[in-house]
Formats: sequence, C-alpha cells, structure tokens
Amino acid sequence: MLEVLAEMFFKALFCSPIVGLTDYTPVPIVEDYGVDGTGINASGKPCVVQVKYRIDPTNLVLYEEMAKTYTSGRLQLKLPLEGDNCVYVFTSAYGVTIACQTVFGKMLRVLSHEIISNEINNNVTFWNFAYTEIESTLMSYLSSS
Repeated sequence: MLEVLAEMFFKALFCSPIVGLTDYTPVPIVEDYGVDGTGINASGKPCVVQVKYRIDPTNLVLYEEMAKTYTSGRLQLKLPLEGDNCVYVFTSAYGVTIACQTVFGKMLRVLSHEIISNEINNNVTFWNFAYTEIESTLMSYLSSS
C-alpha cells in the first residue's frame, strides 16, 4: 500500500520543490528487480524511485537496498542516472544510513517519514485527489473486466 501512496504523492505534489518529480510511472510488478517507479526530476533527467516500508521508522534504509535500485535502473532499465536527485527513496523510515548518504551523496533524494507526513497529514486536497484517482482506477479496471 505504500507504493500506492507513493504514486498518489508524486502525482499530486509534482510541483513541490521538496518532491521535484514528474511523470511518475510505476514499474510493473513482474519487472520489479529493485526499482518501484521511474520519473523525471526537476532538472529534466530520468530517475528511479524505490519505495521502502518500515514498521519501525528507526530502521533506516540501507546502502545495499539503494545500490540494488541504482543497479537495476542502470542495467535493467538502461537509464543514465547521473547528477543530483536521480535516485529517490520514498520511505516510512526516518531516513537512510550514513553509508547510503556517503556513497550516493546528492544523487539521492530522500522522502522520509517526516517529509511525507508534513506534506499529507491534514491535507484535505491531497486526500480528495488520492480518493478520486484510486476510485477512477478501480472503476476503469472493473469496467474492463
């Protein structure tokens, strides 16, 4: 369900300077080898998105997890992934490990528990948008079945 929330988040808040991601497209589940979605960053360059759920938000996202995302984006999806903000992590964790920050540096855009909460908690406009998008998707699916 966090992947559904991520999709709604990116679609609704694409103009936010905190988000800075347009054209979010989920990767089909059968092709998910480390990348949950793709998009275009604020510099107009392709980027990959990894969605990481943590029941315990103090359990930070690991370097190994993001290395898998980067590798999958480069090798499987053939994306250049160069420059700042080309690898996104959308997570219920409080952030990423120091190793992850050190290795990826400015390439990594972290949308953590705090950032997500600040953007969507008590944001009626966001939740109305999400409800409408999900309802429309479900109705379209049901009518095509």
